[in-house]
Amino acid sequence: MAKPKVISVANQKGGVTLPPKNDKISSAFSYNFILALTYIRPKLGSVPLNKLTTNELQQFFNWMKKDGRTLHRESRGGGLSDNMVRNCHSLCRRALEKAVADRLIVKNPIEECKAPPIRREEMQLLTREEPQRLLIQAKDEGYCEVFLLELTTGLRVGELMALQWGDLNLKTGELRIERQVYRTKEELLIQEPKTKASMICRGKPPQKSTGALVERRLPQKVPRQPPATS
Repeated sequence: MAKPKVISVANQKGGVTLPPKNDKISSAFSYNFILALTYIRPKLGSVPLNKLTTNELQQFFNWMKKDGRTLHRESRGGGLSDNMVRNCHSLCRRALEKAVADRLIVKNPIEECKAPPIRREEMQLLTREEPQRLLIQAKDEGYCEVFLLELTTGLRVGELMALQWGDLNLKTGELRIERQVYRTKEELLIQEPKTKASMICRGKPPQKSTGALVERRLPQKVPRQPPATS
């Protein structure tokens, strides 16, 4: 008699499954997939759905908060951030809701679990002097135009890193966002922006940043050498 397959929160189809190779993988999927492989599967992957209890789930989230970090423990401590624990809680909840809908379990055991509360942190703005110091350092390292464009447009980092010269209309100064770079566990990939609104022209960047890009785009003039004397 064949051994019954263990269906757990780590492989329940309401959670995270690999898409076909030709499908576009979103950054949200990549993040959830890493959560499942790094935390959920090692701790809960062997527990059958019908055996998973509220207490086990709560202990799992408590462990993440207290001692779940696998990298940078010396500098950041052993516990994971509240945001990471909440994201893992949300991923497990969606998987278990799907299990209830598919009648694999009667009740969702995560309903009584507590996730860390959302704490709104005050945004830290740069002072007038800090961008200047940043640009001075960036100029010495050859990245002044990139940081100047970021400071004056507010582009997402992925959008900024995916820019090509063809995205900038040198006549009108308009900048079009047509792609973004995002990181998976193994490589950097390029895809369309998150929303269609991101694909329209963001408008004209300030003249100072556009001018800096134009100067970088133009070939550097080589000083003429004086004619050789006999």
